[in-house]
Amino acid sequence: MEQTRTALDELVGEIEDSRGKRWGLRLTVTMTEEAHDRCSPLAGFLPYPPKGQRARRLYLRGTPYVLVPQWVLAVALYPTPKPDGAIGETAGASLEGMAPHKVGNCQAWALLEAGVALVWEAYLFESWRRSHDPREDGSARTLWQAWEQAVLRLAPTTRELRTPSREPVYDTAIWQAFLAGMGYRPVGEGLFWAKEVG
Repeated sequence: MEQTRTALDELVGEIEDSRGKRWGLRLTVTMTEEAHDRCSPLAGFLPYPPKGQRARRLYLRGTPYVLVPQWVLAVALYPTPKPDGAIGETAGASLEGMAPHKVGNCQAWALLEAGVALVWEAYLFESWRRSHDPREDGSARTLWQAWEQAVLRLAPTTRELRTPSREPVYDTAIWQAFLAGMGYRPVGEGLFWAKEVG
């Protein structure tokens, strides 16, 4: 049952780095089908299957990235070091293509039969955040919305998105204000927040 496959790899938007340079945001998603039962550590966030039964759960792992130039330098070495200690000089440079550079993390689980998906995380690494407050960071919103859309595409039976009430990379009050702005509301004792979709 647990076979991982790449489910998508595509351009999902545009983000800015900490210097304000704009980059095309790409997202690769791998998908693994798992068993879900009452013993699952996710049982507090996702509905239990009927007693004695197991449900299918999808684990989605997202890798947000940008493509960066891959330069190759040619170096000419001197036969002996120069008086200043130099041992050679750059003889040329060539662009050999583009390479992926990871800029954040995304994870989600979806219970197909129950129509519920848990968006566990979708954040940019600190060097790619424009603010400590995701409400003020267009790149953080872009990634969050792209991740939600990827989850909904790969788990099309989803009727409700859930997410934990806190995200360790942000202050809890700021994070919950961000979730409210994205349409989520606290559920029960506030362990998770949810919103209806589709």
